[in-house]
This record gives sequence, structure tokens and C-alpha cells, in this order.
Amino acid sequence: MAEKTPADIAIAAFGGVEALASATKIPVKRIYRWRQSLAKGGSDGRVPANQQGVILRAARKRRLDLCAEDLIDMRVAEDVQ
Repeated sequence: MAEKTPADIAIAAFGGVEALASATKIPVKRIYRWRQSLAKGGSDGRVPANQQGVILRAARKRRLDLCAEDLIDMRVAEDVQ
């Protein structure tokens, strides 16, 4: 099973793409793009840095189990070592 990406974790925490979009006012299409590969114009599972604070504030307001570390992509950092 593939490792969950930060986008997958954020989406799951809110209960789906539409719920995350509703809570953060981030367009649904943009959230779906996070899961797409870089070659297809997506962010390869990464949550853009400028959206992380928005997501964390919405999660805190809803008392969801989501922290900053969940939104940071550690895949690249681990490959470098």
C-alpha cells in the first residue's frame, strides 16, 4: 500500500474533498489537483504552503486531529539522507 500523502491526510481529516473545500473555501478543483502527478499539472500529493495555514485553522475550529506536520511532505527529505 502506498504511503499517504499530505493531501490524502488533509482530505481524510475533513471527510472528503467537498468537506475540505467547504471548510476552507478552497475550490474543489484545486484540491483534486493536489493528488494529481506533477506531469498532469498537480502537486503530487503536496499541499501548497500558502494553503496549509488555512487548512490548519479550519481543522482547529472543527477540533479535527490534524497538525502542521501532517501537511508537510517528508518524502523528499527522507530520500536525501
